[in-house]
Amino acid sequence: MMLDIFAVCRRPPESILALCKEYEKRLPKNFSLRFTYLAPSSNKQNAERRKAEEGTRLLKNIPKNCYLICLDSRGTHMTSASLAAKLQILRDDGRKIAIVIGALMG
Repeated sequence: MMLDIFAVCRRPPESILALCKEYEKRLPKNFSLRFTYLAPSSNKQNAERRKAEEGTRLLKNIPKNCYLICLDSRGTHMTSASLAAKLQILRDDGRKIAIVIGALMG
């Protein structure tokens, strides 16, 4: 199963990428991670327009008919165990999964 992770950020430093690869080794054999990094909007003047631009680019990249998980500090809090259980249910149902990590402004 492919787990797509989309992040609005510049490409992370090699130290972070190495940690991601280490984490990926701990996943079940039938899980693969694919990271997509989308550069933050260059619009420095208007935060709402910046969020709209980034959101539009995210939506264009997210696979159709997938289960979307958005990581947001204002969202519903889940423990690691409950997230893992949800991912397992989705995997067992054969669902495509995408996780979105927004930019600093949301």
